Amino acid sequence: MFTQPFNLNQELDGPTITIKGIKYGKLNEIGKGSYATCFRIKSRETLEYSAVKIVPLCECDEFFKFTIKQEALLHKKLMHHNIVEIYSCFIKNDIIYMHLELCDKNLKQYMSHIDRFTENEIQRYAIQIIDGLEYLHKNYIIHRDIKLENILLKGVQIKIADFNTAIKLNSQDDIRTEFSFQFFFSLIFKI
Repeated sequence: MFTQPFNLNQELDGPTITIKGIKYGKLNEIGKGSYATCFRIKSRETLEYSAVKIVPLCECDEFFKFTIKQEALLHKKLMHHNIVEIYSCFIKNDIIYMHLELCDKNLKQYMSHIDRFTENEIQRYAIQIIDGLEYLHKNYIIHRDIKLENILLKGVQIKIADFNTAIKLNSQDDIRTEFSFQFFFSLIFKI
């Protein structure tokens, strides 16, 4: 529920959004995709930071509307230390709002500020990425869009994000079929 229209161009002392009874002020844009924009927000009561992913459904085609709603439903069921936590999700005035755990940056941003990873970083990050993917696969979920922009850092902890293209399968056999199909498809079209 909004205390006033959520104008994304105003400063923190401007608009507020109320999520589960707590008022938040928008601070700054932290990411933008084809349809969604993520903002860093700050609770006016607890002064804690978090993120909100905003998706105006009026700008989306029907398939994307379906996938973004599926993303929210799927993401809400995930609880793992290497998966970005979703606190809540709601639709207001044909806009989806996903209230998310705030991370520091994605791996692409991090890599732009360093010459190369140290061996310890490679080991630490690889183990965490594998741990997060293992959790997803044990729950029959295939992310399908693992890339540097969707692997976030919170301190030194990896957080997998953006489940827009993720699918939930019914069994381990479906996972093997999905991977075989993607591998075969990539060989044919050399992607």
